[in-house]
Amino acid sequence: MWSIILKIFTVFIRSKRSLRTPGGQAPVQTDRMIKSLGICWESYSDLQWDRYYAQAAQYYAKAGNLDVKISYVTEDGFRLGIWLNNIRQYRQHGSRVLNSRRQRQLEQIGMIWDKLSFKWERGYQAARQYFKENGNLNVPADFVAADGFRLGSWLTAQRQNRKGKKGALEVPYSQVGESNNESFWIYIVQ
Repeated sequence: MWSIILKIFTVFIRSKRSLRTPGGQAPVQTDRMIKSLGICWESYSDLQWDRYYAQAAQYYAKAGNLDVKISYVTEDGFRLGIWLNNIRQYRQHGSRVLNSRRQRQLEQIGMIWDKLSFKWERGYQAARQYFKENGNLNVPADFVAADGFRLGSWLTAQRQNRKGKKGALEVPYSQVGESNNESFWIYIVQ
């Protein structure tokens, strides 16, 4: 009986935004009283955000980026790849789930908002480095750069795109103008 009353009371308290300050925090006195009863102020969605954000921060600390495959599941069972993909969609569609504070939090740990541009830029930089070291882009199709980037596959996709083949990555042409080295671009698109 008491557990039901406590649950109803908890839902009521959480719903009372008037008990909170404009920043979303409870006044100190109210906060102490609620915590003394063992009630958590945060909503379920806030708790979920905190859990997934912590997983994303851990991934970033290990990998140095948030280039997470959509199928990636953490050791703790969090479907981090799906969560990050959903976050990108929330941002694209202007969902209230992704407020400016949360967006800043993600940006501080290297959130990749546009994966296509990120992958293209990563490939472009790897190709520039290879070109600088070798003077050409005659890269074997199975070549993998020192950082694990599959440069051979990326260049093959760029060449297929140039030829209009289906399934090739689309080059963000706004970035093409960044290189003044004509021979570099000749090698990319041959």
